[in-house]
Amino acid sequence: MSKKVPVIEQALKNAVATHDLKKHIKFVLDELADLTSAHGVFVWRECNNELFYKTTVPFPQNIMGYLVDLMAQGEETSKKIKIKKHALDAEVLQLTMGGAAVGSITFCVESKKTMKHEDLKPLLNHLTLILAFSEFILKYKQTQYEAINAMQAIMEFLDAQTQEHQHNVANYALVIAEEMDVEEEETNAIYYAALFHDVGKIGQSDGKHLKQHPERSVKIVGQFAEFEPLVPIILHHHECFGGGGYPGNLKGEAIPLGARIVAVADAYDLLSKEHGAKKALEAIRKNDKKQFDPEV
Repeated sequence: MSKKVPVIEQALKNAVATHDLKKHIKFVLDELADLTSAHGVFVWRECNNELFYKTTVPFPQNIMGYLVDLMAQGEETSKKIKIKKHALDAEVLQLTMGGAAVGSITFCVESKKTMKHEDLKPLLNHLTLILAFSEFILKYKQTQYEAINAMQAIMEFLDAQTQEHQHNVANYALVIAEEMDVEEEETNAIYYAALFHDVGKIGQSDGKHLKQHPERSVKIVGQFAEFEPLVPIILHHHECFGGGGYPGNLKGEAIPLGARIVAVADAYDLLSKEHGAKKALEAIRKNDKKQFDPEV
């Protein structure tokens, strides 16, 4: 058993890094089934009422439903069941972290077989951790998705040209960030910051207060806690690398990297529409160190 733990720990790290949580749950299921020689191992994920299982014999639907009901009750119990010629003990264990239930697991083993819970503990601890992490990821994705939907609805108040511009800038910024090997989390923030960078132009028809649109954009985007990493990027995307930009008159690396990337993507979209891609790139290169970061 001890020899397998490092392998499982590495699998857990990989699952957390890639968010491939279902794959990891199934990996642990296989290990538990081998270790206990169970005819069936069932895992109930509390956060979205999802069932995972590994069986060596077919389980009828009524038995499956019965086991799900047992696990959903949130109590540890043991029941006798029969699958064809097999008389089995269905033992339900609750998986908790910090006193909160994250799921449950049921082992269906031959009635005469005794399971040693201590041997299962390392695997059950890993399973508990991954279920708790999956709950966090699911909740985060739900709130982030809701925030994105809300922002998309707000963007509908922009004119069609500005909406198209924001989408173009977001795509260009994404390409630049990936080419610069920016970390994935920051790249995502850059993409969404670019997508919403001009949302503060809603209601500005005369251009009189044009330079205020970064602050106005931040006031809108900043209402969503999920978009906090976007705020400095949006606020400073009109700063100049050599100084003299707005709203903070920042210069050099004092300007957030994401803002420097969005500045280039923003300028490229506007210039390429008017002068073509080649001349747009030439104009940007001429302004290296003055307006744009030469490393971008």
